[in-house]
Amino acid sequence: MRAGNLKHRFVLQKKNILDDGLGGRVEAWIDELTFNGSFEAVNPSEQYNYSQLNIQIDYSIQTRYNPKLVSATDLRLKKGDRILRIRSVLNEDNRRDIILYVSEDIVQ
Repeated sequence: MRAGNLKHRFVLQKKNILDDGLGGRVEAWIDELTFNGSFEAVNPSEQYNYSQLNIQIDYSIQTRYNPKLVSATDLRLKKGDRILRIRSVLNEDNRRDIILYVSEDIVQ
């Protein structure tokens, strides 16, 4: 993979549950890792749900190997203001490159 293809900046985030001081809990996302990668759309799909149009767009992200990314399916990615759910992680050669398959839900 050429470094020139890694144009997009991503932040890997981990969910953290905090007490709100009133007996409840608050969900917060903590930044774990910032990295660059390639970013391309794979499979857009549309569904109608309760008279709303739900659009799910799947992307693939290719980046350099990092051990934090290997088991990242319970985490999420942030790209600017966009939140991307990690669907699966593919690491074929177990050392060099990782491909993340992510999706973004848009409700209109």
